[in-house]
Formats: sequence, structure tokens, C-alpha cells
Amino acid sequence: RATTAEIKKAYRNLSKKYHPDKNPGDEQAADYYKRVNRAYEVLANERLREIYDAAGEDGLERYER
Repeated sequence: RATTAEIKKAYRNLSKKYHPDKNPGDEQAADYYKRVNRAYEVLANERLREIYDAAGEDGLERYER
């Protein structure tokens, strides 16, 4: 299991790489950037991370309703 510091470092690297300002007009990069942000949102929050580990994306959707 990755530490919070490892998650944050990976997030920063990926968000810099795929940021829309660095990839103007690249829809694939913009989509990937959104996915990176969502992953960080879940992994940086212990409660959401536990739900994801136990029930996956479906569990998160049920929890967030």
C-alpha cells in the first residue's frame, strides 16, 4: 500500500505531465488529467480509500450519493 507521500508525489508528476495547459487541444490528455485528479481525490482521503479498496468504484458511487 502506497504512503500518502508517495501518492502525492505521483499525483504531482502525472498532473504536471497531463495538465491541459501543457497539452492544449489534446482531449486524451485532458481526460487522463481528470482521471488522475479523481484517483488522487480518492486515494488521499482515508475513508474513500477504504471504501474503494473494499467495494471499488461501485462502492464509491453508492457512498457519494
